[in-house]
Amino acid sequence: MATLPQSARETRAQTYFSKPARYLRRNHRVKLRAELVADILGDTAGKRIIDLGCGDGSISEALHGSLTLVDSSPGMIEVARRRFGKRARYVCADLHAVEPEAHDIALCIGVLAHVDDTARTLDAAYRSLRPGGLLILQLSDHSQAVGQLNSFLVSLSGKLHYRRTTLKSVLDRCHGFELLDCRRHFLIPAGLQRLCGGAALPIERLVARTPWLADHAADAMLLLRKHHFIE
Repeated sequence: MATLPQSARETRAQTYFSKPARYLRRNHRVKLRAELVADILGDTAGKRIIDLGCGDGSISEALHGSLTLVDSSPGMIEVARRRFGKRARYVCADLHAVEPEAHDIALCIGVLAHVDDTARTLDAAYRSLRPGGLLILQLSDHSQAVGQLNSFLVSLSGKLHYRRTTLKSVLDRCHGFELLDCRRHFLIPAGLQRLCGGAALPIERLVARTPWLADHAADAMLLLRKHHFIE
């Protein structure tokens, strides 16, 4: 597949994530997302798993199976390689360069906020999965007030510019998938995490498991299954 020119949004994201230590320092969001993914998937032993936009591999670390980690940042891939060693296969490339129908599970966490074409990203995830395979997809929901606030605070730094996705708009583009589960999480906006210090993670864990709090949370973690038939 031909590589499209990078947008300003995608260029900013690539520059920001090229320095892993800055992104990963005190990032409770990565820890909570990893816990949610492990809880949603359960036992993954024997499964072929691909992590699209894997970062340092934190999201995949608790999963068992045959792991393929894909990221366009050489720095992130190197951190992941130090974390996993020979446990995983590493691909430093655009996430659209995937082997078709080669995986049982695909992860796409923290990606949609940084790309311009949601449908193209979902197509890459779809192509990577065998029929009946599972996709874990995370998105920031800008139909929620805290989601809008979070993006505004991030944009003030000038380092990143989030794409303003909503749960409905993403689900409308999930052609060929069936929605099995949706877990909402994150009530602490960017920039306020430092004020919470070490309390941020337990607070967000409470939010994720308390329905009336989670209903107002900024992010959604979706579990989708690829249809067995071809549309």
